[in-house]
Amino acid sequence: FILIHFLSFLLSNRSFQFQADGEFVEYKENDITINKLTDNVRVFNDSLFLKTDQAYNYKEVSKLHLYGNTIMISNLDTLTCDSMIYWTDKDSLLAFGNVQLLQGDRQLNSNDLSFWETSGYRGSSFIAHGDVEILNANNQIQAEYISYNDINQHMILEDDATVLSKGRELFGDYINIHFIDSLFAFINVEGNAIAYNTHYAQMSKDENIKQAVTDIMTGSKINVEFDGNQIKNIILDRMASTIYHAIDSMVLIGVNSVDGDSINLNFDNDQLAAINVQGDARGKFTPEPNNSKIDSIITYKSEHIDYLLNSQESYLSENGQIQYQNMILDADDIHINWNDNTLSAFKKSNKLPVVTTKGSDPMKGDSLKFNLLDKHGTIYKGKTKVDNAYYHGEQIYRDEPNLYHVMSSHYTSCDLDHPHYSFYSDNMKMIPGDRIIARPLILKILDFPIIGIPFAVLPNKGGARHSGWIMPSFGFDNTNGTTMNGLGYYWAPNDYMDSKLLVNFSDRIGLWIANRINYKKRYSIKGHLDFKFVRKLSDTERIEQILSDQTTQQYQINFVHDHKISTSQNFNIKFNYVSSYDFHENTSSDPLANLGSQSSRSSLIYSKSWQESGNAMSIGLSDLTDLKKQKIISFAPVDTTSIIFPTVRSNYPGITFSRGLSNLFGNGESWYNKIKWSMSSRYSGYYKKGVYAQSNFTWKDTSNYKNGISHKLQFALPYKLFNWLNLTSRANLSEDWIFKYASYQTEAFDSYIMQDGFKRRLTGNFSMSLATKIYGVFPINFKQINSLRHTVTPLMSVSYIPNITKPIMGYDLNTIFTNTGSFTFDADGKLLDPFFSSIVGPTSERDKLIYSFSIQNLFQTKSVSNNNSLDNQQTVAFEKATILDWNIKTTYDAFADSIPWAPLTSRINSYIPGIGSKVDIALIHDIYAMNSSGNRINQYLNDMGGVPIPYLTKLNIRTSFSLSGSRLLSKSISDSTSSDLEIDDRKLWSMNLGFSYNKQKKRNYATDTIEWDEQFQLNTSTTLNLSKKWKLSYRVGFDLIEQTMGLQSFVFTRDLHCWQFKFNWIPGRSYFLHIHIKKPELRDIKLESRSKNDRNNFF
Repeated sequence: FILIHFLSFLLSNRSFQFQADGEFVEYKENDITINKLTDNVRVFNDSLFLKTDQAYNYKEVSKLHLYGNTIMISNLDTLTCDSMIYWTDKDSLLAFGNVQLLQGDRQLNSNDLSFWETSGYRGSSFIAHGDVEILNANNQIQAEYISYNDINQHMILEDDATVLSKGRELFGDYINIHFIDSLFAFINVEGNAIAYNTHYAQMSKDENIKQAVTDIMTGSKINVEFDGNQIKNIILDRMASTIYHAIDSMVLIGVNSVDGDSINLNFDNDQLAAINVQGDARGKFTPEPNNSKIDSIITYKSEHIDYLLNSQESYLSENGQIQYQNMILDADDIHINWNDNTLSAFKKSNKLPVVTTKGSDPMKGDSLKFNLLDKHGTIYKGKTKVDNAYYHGEQIYRDEPNLYHVMSSHYTSCDLDHPHYSFYSDNMKMIPGDRIIARPLILKILDFPIIGIPFAVLPNKGGARHSGWIMPSFGFDNTNGTTMNGLGYYWAPNDYMDSKLLVNFSDRIGLWIANRINYKKRYSIKGHLDFKFVRKLSDTERIEQILSDQTTQQYQINFVHDHKISTSQNFNIKFNYVSSYDFHENTSSDPLANLGSQSSRSSLIYSKSWQESGNAMSIGLSDLTDLKKQKIISFAPVDTTSIIFPTVRSNYPGITFSRGLSNLFGNGESWYNKIKWSMSSRYSGYYKKGVYAQSNFTWKDTSNYKNGISHKLQFALPYKLFNWLNLTSRANLSEDWIFKYASYQTEAFDSYIMQDGFKRRLTGNFSMSLATKIYGVFPINFKQINSLRHTVTPLMSVSYIPNITKPIMGYDLNTIFTNTGSFTFDADGKLLDPFFSSIVGPTSERDKLIYSFSIQNLFQTKSVSNNNSLDNQQTVAFEKATILDWNIKTTYDAFADSIPWAPLTSRINSYIPGIGSKVDIALIHDIYAMNSSGNRINQYLNDMGGVPIPYLTKLNIRTSFSLSGSRLLSKSISDSTSSDLEIDDRKLWSMNLGFSYNKQKKRNYATDTIEWDEQFQLNTSTTLNLSKKWKLSYRVGFDLIEQTMGLQSFVFTRDLHCWQFKFNWIPGRSYFLHIHIKKPELRDIKLESRSKNDRNNFF
């Protein structure tokens, strides 16, 4: 039945009482009696009070379902939620929606809660889900899921877990907490574990204001151990890192960041006392600028790091390294005292501490001590390497900046602990990157003193340039007398320029001075200025006459300047001047060098380009002086034939404007869009200074100046026919203007004089070429060769140059081509050409129709080079090699009066696999015979039925290859009968062989016949490693036709560790013995001996 009460009612059910302001309904479901109560429902007994909007009482199973604004009060605990299931016989419940539990000194908030009574410390356990938060006076715990087992006082937090306690915070994916009574005993954090520790410090010594600073600790796992609710230690495990603030007397000194495999932080009285880092430990200390005496960041690393905060000390062990400013310290045992900012390192397990300063070589010793504040340090029993030299000292003391004092020092380039030689000094001062000052300085060889000086300054700039004196070498021979060669000074004021001055002196010849100045600014300017001056004794060998008139003097100036003004502008100067034509002859004994110095060239060029438009412009001057011909005309002529000797050729000015090849009708797909054009205009002025010999044995001046302008216009149409044949058509027009022309006084060719006046000439030529490529591939399976490819490239072209001196197709077009009127000829048919001897060249007198033929045969192999495995897949790599390249070409002049065919030229380049050698063959064949003077005549030498047969006129073959061999070593030294051998990596010998064979038909002037001239040369260069230290180099050349041997040269060298031995011997001519220290700066310490006839060229 259903009974509805509109007033309150009272119902007793076991020990619980039920009250409600609304209805009461009792009914059964599944044999369970259910009471439904509504409106301000209250359920209570002596220890528990429940209140809700609606309740269902399941009598037989002792379960209550409460819905809406549910409140439970039990003793001092209060729980509120949206709904609840409560088991009356078990004192357990499930709460849902906006759950809040107030339990003594703590508060729990969640979306749902499972709660049951236990016999544990707190008397209850629970499981909470959804934005779970537990609060008390000292701690705050948060997670998506929290479970608490009151029997073992164990709490588990999952998903976005957080623990806050006394300014410390723990975060992670999973947190496991053990309690002892109500206090933390142990916390384990796993998954993205992070810990924060917030404390307070003064940011400045002068301000008594504290600000919060937060230390950060991370790791794959964090374990926190407590002692009486105070942290005992924190262990950061795997990929551990921490950032903590160094505080002294409540003032922030700096920030320390440390990484390692694991970090152990020990606490004393709840304050961080020590940090221990294990496994690949790395850290960085960043000082607080206003508070710390240390002014730079310190980075450090080691296998183990211990930092004691109370005593302010750090210890690094095993592979320790500290970087501070430009200094790096490496040692296995390092101690830092932060109280006085001193750093100490010690020898451990025979590993010495090594300190390296930027720009200098490392220094090492048994121990060292360094002050981080004043930058002073001391190395005991130290050794350092500077500029490939070694310094040993009982004590090395460092001043700032980079100043070293070495006591009882040895300086040497020998790397042995007991060097072969050294420079000893009681007191040595080293300034890295500058110089070394020693007093005294004693040269010792095997500890035996050789020579000493009271004071010395040595360069110490490593590989960098440095200013200093260049020490000379001294000698004596019968030709030059007493000589001093190479005295000089090198000056390097900055990174952009240097200068080198050298002086040679001979008491029988005179004085030679050379100076070279170099300058360079990257991407902008570079150049050099050379000056050479020679003052030689004349008609005397008395050196005291060097300042008298019994001397001659000469000089040379050479200046080169390259200026890249911008990416599109350049300015270049080359200037070369010698005071006399025989300067090079008098200052060099090398005939080959004289051949290359028989002229003096100078030029000045400015150029600019406009990349977007393709336009370009240049302005230039140039001058060429022929020193050899100047020498000839310095004497009276011997040959009175009219031979002109031009001594100076100058081009000034030369002005060019050009436009690069571009589309004439713009871009597009039509055929006319492929037409391209280009143009150029050049003004040239040419001055030639010269003379010729007259019958009265005097020279007549033939100097003249001529100038003109040439305009060129080019059109080109490249086109592909049938997708395989390349057709290119070209038309070129040239318009020449001259301002001085040949005026003929009579109708004779040799009656002309050069006369001022303007003449113009229009010429042109037209050409067409056809080219294609034909490929053939032949499969070959021979060793590594996979296939052979043959590429044939035939090319045929035709070019036509019209003869503008005669009517074209019956029309006289001279008024179009020139402004000279009709061309005239002399009685012998020679053209009286106004352009003869002009700067633009004479006018062609005949039509030219020239056909050119060429064919290239290219043979290439495709070989398997290597098999590689990539991602478990086999890959095959191929390489292509050219084994034969054969080119043949010739031309045919269809309008030639005679000999229309040019010689047939062939060039064969072949690669010989296996020995890595190339063979170059050049051949020339001809079909025309030669007369006794060696000139071609219009007659076939050989023919078959009127068809000419080519014959060989010239052959040139060149090839070279290298051979080498390695020594065989027995694997078992003790067993001499062992047949197991291995190849030594070092080459025992190597040889370079070069063959050159030349054969050419030439005129034999003795017999006035055409004969073969044949030459066959072999040049060899052999290097033999006689032992690990000894090496022999041998050079010789052979004339295989005459069966004669050329000049031989033997060079013996031996490595003497820090010294070098070299002996040059040319049999029957000279020898030269040279022993010197290897270090370049010390090579003037040497021993030399030479044969009397080995002339040491003074200049």
